[in-house]
Amino acid sequence: MEELKINDEMTREIFINAFREGNLVPIIGAGFTVGTLARDKNTVPNGEQFKISNFPHRLVC
Repeated sequence: MEELKINDEMTREIFINAFREGNLVPIIGAGFTVGTLARDKNTVPNGEQFKISNFPHRLVC
């Protein structure tokens, strides 16, 4: 596994090329954003926090 720096030109090129070639696979719900700052000074919840929240647009699958 290699660590990529978000502001690095090489990282930018990797994502641009992956997008152009149709090889970009978004990973949703993997916990990468848990705890990061979101709207209204809230933070992104983990799965358990989201389950018990009253988030009005929550999808139940």
